[in-house]
Amino acid sequence: MKSFFHIFYQLRGVFLENSAKNKISKLKDGEYRLLASPSLGGPHKIPYVSQYASAELAERFVKNDEFLREDPKWRESGAETIDEYVFWAPKLCGMACFSMILQSLGCPTPKLVELGKQAMAAGCYLPDPKNPKRLIGLLHKPCLKFARQFGFEGKLLWFIGPSVVAREILKNNFVIASVNHDIRYAGAKPENKQGHLVLVHGFKIDGGKVTGFYIHNPSGFFGISQENHFVSAEDFVSCFSGRIIVLFSSWCG
Repeated sequence: MKSFFHIFYQLRGVFLENSAKNKISKLKDGEYRLLASPSLGGPHKIPYVSQYASAELAERFVKNDEFLREDPKWRESGAETIDEYVFWAPKLCGMACFSMILQSLGCPTPKLVELGKQAMAAGCYLPDPKNPKRLIGLLHKPCLKFARQFGFEGKLLWFIGPSVVAREILKNNFVIASVNHDIRYAGAKPENKQGHLVLVHGFKIDGGKVTGFYIHNPSGFFGISQENHFVSAEDFVSCFSGRIIVLFSSWCG
């Protein structure tokens, strides 16, 4: 049965990618971004949120997480203790993406660690029975249910390529992409294409093809690969798992 569903989603992904590629090929060359709303028009202003309280120190934390204990802003994460912050910070890429979406819509937004705890209560994270310092997740299906608590609808798309990602942005949907952490580096070719989440909010077209994406990377390096980081289509595909979480644009009341 599992094999059947695997084949089904794989075939669906191929179909969706080919269909999206056809639509994308008809677009004019240029940049395309999420719109604030159909009535307002113009680019959507999405604030950047790092998964680390001190975004400017992200590179230091990524290269040696022992330095997390020295983060001077750790209390801003919503953690009650430094130990709690050290536990949660490396795991908050998905919550950072969700926080960006909530803030861009003017929604009440819990602090990151608080958001992580709420998501864990909803089943988005599971304790690793083999390692008490590790969590399993962010799990995508429970994440959709969690997002509904904030007024969102959504869907999961698997085995898709760059054209589907671009097509969802054209639909004015928020796209959280499953990628490898090395997406912050040009030319990266990791074997494992998952383990990290980034918010994709724009793309560029040239000659009817997607040539790259604009992302907010929660673990990007300050001034280099955090906010509005442009990733070429080749580099994106090299790090992309083919899975996205799509949240339908919504306004919080």
